[in-house]
Amino acid sequence: MNTLIPATMEKLKLGPRILLTTLLAAGLAMAPAYLRADENEVEDDDERGGEVVGTEVLESDFDLVPGPNAPVEPGAPGVSGKGFLHAYNNNGTITATLDLVMFGLAFGDYVITTTSLADSTRVTQLGTFSLVAEPPDPVLEEGDEAEEGGSVEDGEPAEVEDGDGDDVDPVPDPNEDVGPFIGEDSYAHFGGTDGTPFPAGFNPLDIGKVTVTTAATTDASGNTVPGVVVFTAEFGPEQDGNFEAEVEVEGDVDHPDVTGTVLVRSKVKKKKVLAQRFALVAKGLPAKTPVTVTFNDGKSLKLRTSRKGTLGINRLPKGVHPATLHKVEIKRSSDGKPVAHANL
Repeated sequence: MNTLIPATMEKLKLGPRILLTTLLAAGLAMAPAYLRADENEVEDDDERGGEVVGTEVLESDFDLVPGPNAPVEPGAPGVSGKGFLHAYNNNGTITATLDLVMFGLAFGDYVITTTSLADSTRVTQLGTFSLVAEPPDPVLEEGDEAEEGGSVEDGEPAEVEDGDGDDVDPVPDPNEDVGPFIGEDSYAHFGGTDGTPFPAGFNPLDIGKVTVTTAATTDASGNTVPGVVVFTAEFGPEQDGNFEAEVEVEGDVDHPDVTGTVLVRSKVKKKKVLAQRFALVAKGLPAKTPVTVTFNDGKSLKLRTSRKGTLGINRLPKGVHPATLHKVEIKRSSDGKPVAHANL
């Protein structure tokens, strides 16, 4: 198995393959990250994750969908891959890992990027890697002694006996294909003490898309030729996985005594929704007051607080999915002034 090597540019020899890893551009600060081991502080900017008062858990297993022109290793039927994202947000401190297992890739240079769930124009490069062949062992010339007393005649690779007299594999013939074997996999691991660190401030809970491409090249005229898409994986309401959150409702400036809780749960398996839940309970609101509850700066519900200044909601507007929820706002309907909010 080939693994991204953090920060060292070392060569990892595995069978006939070597994986070289280049991390992000020099000078870009890195934050340590690993499943329940990193502390990656991020600010809230209208995206899932970030500064929350409470906890969020995201667990997602996803398919990497091959691009139509993905480069394939010789003899392989095609490329395929799986991904695994696990993230935990505890009061704004995020712990996460992202793992990609890719099969059938041809030798070459590759780039891994993510696109924000909240802002599709925000693209982050997580890392680059290269797959290259391991140089074959030299063929012994006629009359040269092989290891453990074996010999080679007429320049042909010869079987060599080990110390116990057992046959071992012959010396590789340099004329034979030394490309990657069918079934070899490339493993990209982000996060933790043994993985490639996420960029500082990166929010794994806001990943909306993962993309693997070949590296850009330069043509004879000096023009940049964009890379080819090898894999993509898009995150959204139909993405397999579990998302759970329990965060506090906080009062705004004129209503500091507002308290409450928002509970969210989404479970999807094989593109089928198995569970969805949303609940909001708040107290300390203005009594008997019409309010507008807005979700993600978009769709809203028109409601009225109780005579005791409480509000309870157990549904979302049509088109708002629990797994993509990142903000709930309560405003007075009469003048639009904010009363309370909850960040997810």
